[in-house]
Amino acid sequence: MAPISDCGTTSFVAMKNFVENELRSFAEAAGQTVVFAAQRGGPAFGIGRSEKQTTIPYIYFDSGDNEFSLTGNYGHKNQIFRSSSGRYLYVGKDLRLFLLQMARSMPVVIEDLFSPVIFLQKELVERHIRPMAIGYFCPKTTISYYLDKVSSFGHKWEGHETIPLQEYLESIRALLAAKWIAEEFEIQPVMMDSLLEEVQDQDFVEAVNLLRDREGLTAESLVERSPVISEFFQRQLAKCSETARRFPKSNYSQNTLNVLYRRLMIKLGTTS
Repeated sequence: MAPISDCGTTSFVAMKNFVENELRSFAEAAGQTVVFAAQRGGPAFGIGRSEKQTTIPYIYFDSGDNEFSLTGNYGHKNQIFRSSSGRYLYVGKDLRLFLLQMARSMPVVIEDLFSPVIFLQKELVERHIRPMAIGYFCPKTTISYYLDKVSSFGHKWEGHETIPLQEYLESIRALLAAKWIAEEFEIQPVMMDSLLEEVQDQDFVEAVNLLRDREGLTAESLVERSPVISEFFQRQLAKCSETARRFPKSNYSQNTLNVLYRRLMIKLGTTS
């Protein structure tokens, strides 16, 4: 399954339109404005098969919220609802909470912000929110998150000759994300193809693509470990772990976030 926004066929365009209309209807009924919506998960990142349920993360602004400060109680921080068909799970995040987590360089929030787009208020996201995310990006926080995912996978399946395909691919993507951060010192791409483009070890790239292209396999299918991939893991994991120890800790200004939130709120108040 291709990312909704990346597939030009009529069926996927219809899916995108359905998701956008359903999300808008929910937000309007709740007195909210949708700022951004994306697609999350294996198929969206180019590492998985079709899933029974697609997760749609989105950012919303509550039109009744007139507080500028990021501190204190503000609305429903997170909200979840399913589509009428059950095919989509919508996971909403309050704009202020999103900005605060973005400033703390929380990896999942950053992934959502740069994932395949379903809907966005272009000026707000591209001119204000994404540049702020890039400015606040903390390599240490993010690389540690991906290295922990790789380590968890290794401990869970240690000693097993066969492993679930989807978890295998997710661990590969996590290691490649960590490698990107260690070498480029910047926010990593979320798509597997983009991460693989920077890998010079062509034997490893071919081994990964062989896993991705195998026919008749589901996310739960068990596959044998690839010696080529295992060797790449050992080599890169040691390099990334050493680099991560030298990265500085996160540092952000809440005052700057308050100014950004006020600017966005004023713009949303004039466009909603």
